[in-house]
Amino acid sequence: TVEKCVAYRRYVPICAMGLYTLVEPWRLHFAYRGNLEELVPDLSSFLLITVFPQLPLILYLGYVQHVKYPIDSIMGSFHLAILLAELYFGFATMKELISLQTATFMRLVDKAQHEDATSLQK
Repeated sequence: TVEKCVAYRRYVPICAMGLYTLVEPWRLHFAYRGNLEELVPDLSSFLLITVFPQLPLILYLGYVQHVKYPIDSIMGSFHLAILLAELYFGFATMKELISLQTATFMRLVDKAQHEDATSLQK
């Protein structure tokens, strides 16, 4: 049991940091691409990756890990605040983007129906 505890304390923070390092570039890529190209799937991917695994990893690395330096809690709080702001603004942007794309689709449908009605009258 002691060996398992030592192994847990030794390897879990390394795995958490490795997973964070692997996922973060993809998360930022989805946010950047989804925002600039107005792609709802990429913004959804960004939000999903932000909620899991990034949010639990930041909580673990900032507050739960056994060997902690004083700066870990400070930087964890800072990063957590930024992640929560990204979630809020990302969700608001996606909501606005969905309504914009829905309005564009409805205009296209109305235009097509109007053209069909005019062609039937001739």
